[in-house]
Amino acid sequence: MNRRWWTGAWRAGTAVALCLAATGTTVAEAAAPGSEDERPEGLRVVHVSVDRVRAHGSTTVRALIANHGPSAVARDFTATVRVPLRALALGGHFPRDCRIEEAELACTFPKGLPLLRTATVLIPVRLAEDVRDGERLGGGSVTVLDPDRPGRTHSRAFVIDVG
Repeated sequence: MNRRWWTGAWRAGTAVALCLAATGTTVAEAAAPGSEDERPEGLRVVHVSVDRVRAHGSTTVRALIANHGPSAVARDFTATVRVPLRALALGGHFPRDCRIEEAELACTFPKGLPLLRTATVLIPVRLAEDVRDGERLGGGSVTVLDPDRPGRTHSRAFVIDVG
């Protein structure tokens, strides 16, 4: 074997071991599939991120929605974004079909989502004039309604750090 390959593999293995140790997960637990109850299925919000922003500035809420199956979602679905108080959603969002309903934006994806694929929500936001550096604006969330499982939603909360 090539020495460079071996060194890279060793470093990658060490990084994985450190990550697992930091989370309290064993390699066997990480490799083993979960039980039927633990496996995600349907549409789920798998990640939400917002960059730190300076007072009086703007940033973007980014959410990733995944279809964990067991099949494709053929109908349109809606992701709802609740922006924290003292933050205002701006235009230029994605998908383009977002409508404001009270303090939330309801964004529709009209073509469904194939199995094991993702969809992205991008919502630009601007902070209110009274927000100061060092504050943390909580109460934000992204929720997806799965049209194949009526009444079943999945949400993730987010905060906007200022400073």
